Amino acid sequence: MRTLALCFLILSGMLHAAETDPAPTTTAETEPKNEKLVNTAALEKIPPIDTTGWPESPSKVPGKYIWDEPAFTHWPGIVYRDEDRNVAFMIHNRFSRQGKLAEGAIGWPPGEMRAFTLPATEDALRVSGLTPLPKKMGKHTAQLKVDEESFDLPICIIDVNEEWVHADLKNGFPVDKEGIPVVLRIERPESQAGRDAGIIDAIGIRPEGKAVLLGDPMEALGSDTWKGIDAQRVEATNQRFPHHAVMVALAKMQAPWPRTIVYSPGNQALFARSWTQEEERILQVIEQRWKALGVKPKLVLALPPVPVQSYLKEQAKERRDLLRRSAIFRGWSILDLEKIAGPAEEANKVAEAAFTNYPIGEARKRIRDAYIEILKR
Repeated sequence: MRTLALCFLILSGMLHAAETDPAPTTTAETEPKNEKLVNTAALEKIPPIDTTGWPESPSKVPGKYIWDEPAFTHWPGIVYRDEDRNVAFMIHNRFSRQGKLAEGAIGWPPGEMRAFTLPATEDALRVSGLTPLPKKMGKHTAQLKVDEESFDLPICIIDVNEEWVHADLKNGFPVDKEGIPVVLRIERPESQAGRDAGIIDAIGIRPEGKAVLLGDPMEALGSDTWKGIDAQRVEATNQRFPHHAVMVALAKMQAPWPRTIVYSPGNQALFARSWTQEEERILQVIEQRWKALGVKPKLVLALPPVPVQSYLKEQAKERRDLLRRSAIFRGWSILDLEKIAGPAEEANKVAEAAFTNYPIGEARKRIRDAYIEILKR
């Protein structure tokens, strides 16, 4: 018993020493820290910065949403005279309030106003709608009303045979120098007026100006199919609607008028997945542009090659057939770039399983040679 009590006293003493004795100090704690000294004297010499007029920190002010005014966003670039078409408009929904819907209307005064209701703001910040395109030529102004506010949305509709006002593209659609949307009206090819417009008058004189390469030069790997050709380059491309860019380019062209025009549509509309059959109308527009000017240049269509992408091939063939038929109907010459360059799997090949969007190397050289040859005629 005495032995057990003695062991208990010794163990208690050891535990008490472990709790009260300080832990040994490590070498790292005893060594001085390598701290950089700050030159406080130099800091005192820096003059204070005058922040008078500075805007408040974004962290101190509430956020403010910037709303665009209502506007047209989509409109047809080329329409037939008897064709019913719509124009798309957009409203950034700053009018509705939570739990309260906003009433509005749009129309072409003095015509009928069509009513609409904007959804609650929490459901949609942007709302789109359609309104019929007027059929009469000239400048028209739609009136859009929401609650107590009113907005004017202008658009310009011109005849293909009149003066063109195309100055630029806005989101791929033609506008004049003031940014007003522009729509070009033409006759249907099957109408008598369209058939008359489809053939340039025999009295038209073929001009002697330098030949023009118009449209897409089909660039790949830092070069293109037009390089080195003795002709005026008029690049007219757009990611979504390249034929709209062609109208802007034609509107800006000045005399002396070209002896020959080679139009290259390229394949950008296919790549952007924005192609529609309406592109074919640009051939009639190009033709009537020169008829209105009283000249008769040689018109050549550079029929674009089929892309290498398998998912585009079917639509590319449909597009090529439509453009070819229209060009033949109108008496254009045709350069079939697919036949000249060969299949894209070879013409566009950079390396194994690596391709460009357009022909390169020997295939591109063959296309250039074909351009040079047809410009001699």
